[in-house]
Amino acid sequence: MTTFLNLDFDKDIYWKFFRKHLLYTLLWFLGISIFVFRVDSSLLKMLPENLLWINNVVPFVFIAIVLFVMLRTRWYYNFSLVFYPLLLIFWFVPKTILNKGKIYLLSGYANFIYTRIKRYKSSIVHIVLLTSIILLLVITDSDSIRIISIVYFSFFYFKIVLKYVGQSFQPAQLFGANIDKTLDDLIKSPEHSTKIIKSFEHNKTDENLPEDERNFKRIKRLIIANSIVEILGTNLNSFKGKRAFVIAWVYQLIGFVLLTFTYYTFINLELYIVTPESFKTTLEPSLFDFFYYTMKTVTFGNIESIVPVSVLARIIEIFSFSTVGVFIFIIVTSVIFSFRQDKISANIQKATAVCTSQNDFISKHVFAEYKVDIATVLLETTSIRESVGNIKNSLERIL
Repeated sequence: MTTFLNLDFDKDIYWKFFRKHLLYTLLWFLGISIFVFRVDSSLLKMLPENLLWINNVVPFVFIAIVLFVMLRTRWYYNFSLVFYPLLLIFWFVPKTILNKGKIYLLSGYANFIYTRIKRYKSSIVHIVLLTSIILLLVITDSDSIRIISIVYFSFFYFKIVLKYVGQSFQPAQLFGANIDKTLDDLIKSPEHSTKIIKSFEHNKTDENLPEDERNFKRIKRLIIANSIVEILGTNLNSFKGKRAFVIAWVYQLIGFVLLTFTYYTFINLELYIVTPESFKTTLEPSLFDFFYYTMKTVTFGNIESIVPVSVLARIIEIFSFSTVGVFIFIIVTSVIFSFRQDKISANIQKATAVCTSQNDFISKHVFAEYKVDIATVLLETTSIRESVGNIKNSLERIL
């Protein structure tokens, strides 16, 4: 199990476990497609009437495949399969980001997850809306649903564009606004982290241990936490932001390009389905044809088989090739601001101040609770000293 989780940040995923990741991703994708969106029903409508019974069999076939996979693997891998989306979001993705882009990319990812959890009500509403629209697009052929989807995804896309353009004017920073505010609170009141420290310190399995052994384990956990905070504070000062900023910028730009092509392909296709007279076509265009049309339009080209005729289709065409200007604008401004590291320096100073205050708070807590000094315990206890040394080496590789 530990090999599958790949706890070593510097190691790549073994090929056999990479296949397991692909399998788990495929099973979850198929499961959601079949049981949530019923994509199978839409696809199987094309079958002859005497074969429509297959539609009722597909869910049971899928369940049988999942059970077969689970019976052939060990129980802890089955546990990973059941909770794979959570493992993917909170471990595999951040670990990969940290391994490839170091702390800068991870801070951006952490801020995104933190924001989504903090604003869980709006996140749930967006997920429900997105799921409902996609589901209705798959199972119905309503023009009204298609128009609603065009409006919704247009709002969603241009909101991202405006946010992305706005961010290009801002100097590079290590943390988002939400995490930045939390750091300010911890600097002013270090005791706000008491609940986190207590949850790390206390463990239900310690309750049945003798008092001396229980206290030793709690002290060890606190010293490890204190050492992590201290090492983070020391290493953040030597963080080099420019390379990490460029890596993050490249990933964001690639994501923006892919989102743009997907968006314009979708709305052009939906507009054609709702009002075919919006385009002059020499053949019955497919999804790929509209993808090709979008690529040509964005790069100031055109194709003879699809020509926008209506006002709305032409407006969409204007917006699509205007995107190139947005790309150039973002590239220029991002390159300029990549050389301004003032905000990153301020973030690092703030994070270092938090680490210092938390380090002092934990030290005082250990002395008040257990009447021992952390430095003395480290000097006298080999096992704790070795654990702290291993953690230090791991964190220094990451940072």
